[in-house]
Amino acid sequence: KFIGDGKEQLDPDTIRRTVNTVLTLKNDLNNLKENGVAAFHCLCKTGWQGLTCNDDVNECQLFNGTDIGCQNGAKCINVPGSYRCECNAEWKGIHCTDKHDDCDGASNNELCGHGTCVNVARRVSGQPNYRCACDQGWKTDGVNPACNVDVDECSLSKPPCSVNPPVDCFNFPGSFSCGNCPFGFTGNGIACTDINECLIDNGGCSQSPRVQCTNTYGSRICGPCPPAFIGDGVTCTFSGLCTQNNGGCNAHAKCVENGGDVSCECPDGYTGTGIGPNGCNVVSNSICSSNPCIFGTCIGNAMKTGFTCRCFKGWSGDLCTVRVNDCSSNPCKNGGTCINETNFAGFTCICDVQWQGSTCEEFRESCGAYFEEPLGYIKYPLTNTVWNQREINCVWVIKTIIGKVIELNFTNFHISTSEHCSDDFLQINDGENRDAPKIGRFCGGLSQLKNSGIFKTTYNHVYIWYNSKRFDVEDNFELSWNTTNPECGDILEGNYGTIQYPPNGGLYPPNRDCYWLVNVKLSQRIQFHFSSVKLENHKTCDFDFLDFYDGSLWHLLASYCNSTQPSPLTSTTSTVIIHFHSDNISSDLGFHLTYSAVPGVDGCGGTLTAEKGTFNSPNTESFNNEITCEWLIQIHVEDKIILHFSQFELEHDAKCEFESVSIYDGNNEAADLIGEYCGTEEKLTIISTKNTLFVKYRTDNVRSHKGFVASYETYCGGVYTSNNGWFQSPYYPDPYPANKKCVYHIQVEPGNIIHLSFTDFDVEDSWFGCENDFVEIREGHQENGTLIGKLCGRSRPQMITSTVNELWIIFVTDSTIHNRGFSANYSTVNVGCGGVMKNNTGVITPPYHWQMPYNASCNWLVVAPPGFVIRLNFEVFSITSHGGNCNFESVEVKEFDGTSIGKYCGLLNLHAIRSKSNVLIVSYKRTVFAPSEGFVISYTTENISSNCGGLITAEIGYIRSPNFPAVSPQNSNCSWIIRAESGHQITLNVKTFDLNNDNCSTEYLEIRNGQFSNSPLIGKFCGTKIQKFILSHSNVILLHFVSSSLIHG
Repeated sequence: KFIGDGKEQLDPDTIRRTVNTVLTLKNDLNNLKENGVAAFHCLCKTGWQGLTCNDDVNECQLFNGTDIGCQNGAKCINVPGSYRCECNAEWKGIHCTDKHDDCDGASNNELCGHGTCVNVARRVSGQPNYRCACDQGWKTDGVNPACNVDVDECSLSKPPCSVNPPVDCFNFPGSFSCGNCPFGFTGNGIACTDINECLIDNGGCSQSPRVQCTNTYGSRICGPCPPAFIGDGVTCTFSGLCTQNNGGCNAHAKCVENGGDVSCECPDGYTGTGIGPNGCNVVSNSICSSNPCIFGTCIGNAMKTGFTCRCFKGWSGDLCTVRVNDCSSNPCKNGGTCINETNFAGFTCICDVQWQGSTCEEFRESCGAYFEEPLGYIKYPLTNTVWNQREINCVWVIKTIIGKVIELNFTNFHISTSEHCSDDFLQINDGENRDAPKIGRFCGGLSQLKNSGIFKTTYNHVYIWYNSKRFDVEDNFELSWNTTNPECGDILEGNYGTIQYPPNGGLYPPNRDCYWLVNVKLSQRIQFHFSSVKLENHKTCDFDFLDFYDGSLWHLLASYCNSTQPSPLTSTTSTVIIHFHSDNISSDLGFHLTYSAVPGVDGCGGTLTAEKGTFNSPNTESFNNEITCEWLIQIHVEDKIILHFSQFELEHDAKCEFESVSIYDGNNEAADLIGEYCGTEEKLTIISTKNTLFVKYRTDNVRSHKGFVASYETYCGGVYTSNNGWFQSPYYPDPYPANKKCVYHIQVEPGNIIHLSFTDFDVEDSWFGCENDFVEIREGHQENGTLIGKLCGRSRPQMITSTVNELWIIFVTDSTIHNRGFSANYSTVNVGCGGVMKNNTGVITPPYHWQMPYNASCNWLVVAPPGFVIRLNFEVFSITSHGGNCNFESVEVKEFDGTSIGKYCGLLNLHAIRSKSNVLIVSYKRTVFAPSEGFVISYTTENISSNCGGLITAEIGYIRSPNFPAVSPQNSNCSWIIRAESGHQITLNVKTFDLNNDNCSTEYLEIRNGQFSNSPLIGKFCGTKIQKFILSHSNVILLHFVSSSLIHG
């Protein structure tokens, strides 16, 4: 209640406190009786409220936004005394805080098979959802997520095994394997590289006499045997001087050998030297004068009343007109096929598998045989073979040419399987008997054979033994063999490995040259450990030897030629070539070694793949032995490399034998050598033609120089000299790289202009005139020539046409936005005049007037080397002049800075003009058709320091000190004689004069009244003091300029 008379004014806070007190008392009275004895108070359970706890609590409203409310987008539903959460499909739990992981429902193998389970957000509540990331070689069936379907890699549109050359691909569940690279290639089956057979042993082609070996893709071709030898180029046998091409004699002549020479004798009825196609001519009026023997030689009888014909090989008949068919008599027996040899050299019989011999006359035993043939075929069993014995033993021995080896190729193989192949087996021995080293014992199917059923022997024999304990088995196999060149050696890449020769044990064969190439990373070195070395023992290693070459065949690391166990051997490079050689005298057990990669010198070599980088010769104080460092720079496939040496100071010697840097245009030493450098080099810069550069640094153990520091970056641009072509920005159509400057220089023959068209253009635009990325087009003899345009944005520019024959396209990018770039092409049009003239001498002349359209112009830029000036001589000058002005036709000569020397027209006898700098511009313009004789201007270049002075007879002209307006070269000494016509005087008008002011002792101009050095002196001048005009007293005046001072005006 309120106390007061009602006249007092209460403040709001007092009223608020009073109301709260009254409300509290009221609530207490509702729960307590007035005397307080029977009072009660209800303690409500969770979810209920009110005096008697009959009012439900709305938890959804109360807990909304708190940790005990429904989470993760769940729907909250209030129920009497509580609440519940309806979770989204991906969540579970009382408050929807637990996420479903459907990969936990079973094992990974049960869910995905050959894959890994990856949980996926559920789309439908209560329905599990996951996917399987399949292992390599497996896929799903498109319906179920499990990876239980094998990927047949061999049936893919781009199979994993080599396509060119083709290599067999074998699919396995979850994997695949590639067969061996075919003969003539090396590699792992995925990639096969052609072997250059000609590099070793002349490719198997004859070496005595030597026959040209030509490498082909997958093989090689042997050239023809030289004259007096016959053969296929692999083997050349001396056949006599007369056997080939009749010894050089005429076809009618008789070739007679006389020691090391031949003589040619014409038959009766013929006369001549007998040599060559016209060596024998029919005697006129003889019986043979009508050449009655068509393919033969006519021989008249002694009475000259008749003749006989001696037919050429392959022809017969009275007049040699019937072609001989050697197969007409059916010489091949027992079903053999006869084939006429080319050049009518006989026939060859192709025998059925059960027969052999030159005419298939010998029966081939059904089990086992001895062959001395370069190629053939073995089939077991032969058709209709019947066995009577219980155990079967068959032996085939094949022998081929000495120095060659045998290659076996099984096309079918099925022998009953037994443990260790103890019952039925086929055994192959690398030699002529069972005691020779065993290549292997085999049973089972073709897949059980090593190397896909292809075996190569070490010698020219092979022993094949088939054994079966039961005659009723259905064993069968087929193989073919051919003779080939011995191959030993390999290309080995990896951190470790084993090399053994012979590979099957036993004695190594004679006359072998085997090469192994061992490669590791460029920053590593190779260490060899020897298990045994047993070679023919000689002091000089000239017979049998094992050589190790460090990096190339020029650097021998070690040589062994005895029976020993050498200490470990470590290379100084990342590549070692091993060469084993045996002669034809004696043999031993060969060698067995292992190798492994070991760390190289820190900072010595490596592979560099960044767009730019630096490297340098290693710290020479940290090692005492000879070292070799190799760097491979390999960048984007479409880029080239520019390599700069900011420091290059190595030991100098004439042959660079002690310390050098060798640079190769490719990825190894087999690439083209750009150069080998030693001593001191200034501003050494190398530009590659490919995306790889190989840099090799080699030094001995005596070092006293600074070494080198090199940097590289990607190089774009280039010089284009063909009449048409195309080029693109780097990486086009992919985004171009940052911070690049690419210069494309189109340089065609003078007399041509260039049309440049952009087929695509997308370069970062700029609000302020192409300030970020841009393309500049300039013309002239240098990169900063006349600007034609500066381009950016995405609009394809219009075609650009030059006025001369050289165009520069400069593409510059910054570090921010990188667009697609551009693609451009160009073509040329011959306009008959104009261009950049860079030769030391030349002629400038326009085309005939009827070949040149109206309003045409031609511009020539004559460019001399630095330190030279240009002298123009007007040989002929007769062009149209209209009222004394040059509006219709004119020739203007300008300095490179644009200063006009003169504009000429009409019929003039012009004096010679010498330029101030090394560039001179000659412009010819024609606005109307007006026939004229035209002009011929010759030019020469003159060295500023030596070609100054001379005799001048022109009526007007000018003289400049050498290199004007720059300082004159030291020790300049120039004399000019100006001679006018008799009765005339000469006036000198001095425009500029500024020499060293040293009392005219080291730099001065001396002028004399006459042509001799003792003619009357007009004056000797230096500093800046000289008369403005000087008048001669006669028609001859001498100017003598001397500059020997280090300080010049």
